[in-house]
Amino acid sequence: MTRLRLYRRLLRVAAVILLGLLLAAALGLGERFALRASLQRRQQLTRWFMVRLAAALPYRVRIIGELPAQPMLWVANHVSWCDIPLLGMLRPLSFLAKAEVARWPVLGWLARQAGTLFIRRGAGDAAQ
Repeated sequence: MTRLRLYRRLLRVAAVILLGLLLAAALGLGERFALRASLQRRQQLTRWFMVRLAAALPYRVRIIGELPAQPMLWVANHVSWCDIPLLGMLRPLSFLAKAEVARWPVLGWLARQAGTLFIRRGAGDAAQ
């Protein structure tokens, strides 16, 4: 990959993340004025963002078969963060994450605004 191409890709990813931050800030402002977005609306906005983020990443996605229409739990035992935008672009959905993610700068805040549920592993929170 040429240096110019790398810089263009990084700039595009940064622009998409900035767009996500602006969207999350708008949701946060709405909450301050008692205009809380429904879970369905947050899922739709999250998917809209994930489609743009996945497009900015250097992956080619090929879907084989049909996506399920009924509610379902998808589990990804991931080694990197790439599965989050790639799964998030497929359907409006909610994420579960370990509680530590909520404290991460920027990404933790984005995850909270998207409606992510945070689980303390080993604490019996799974029922929530």
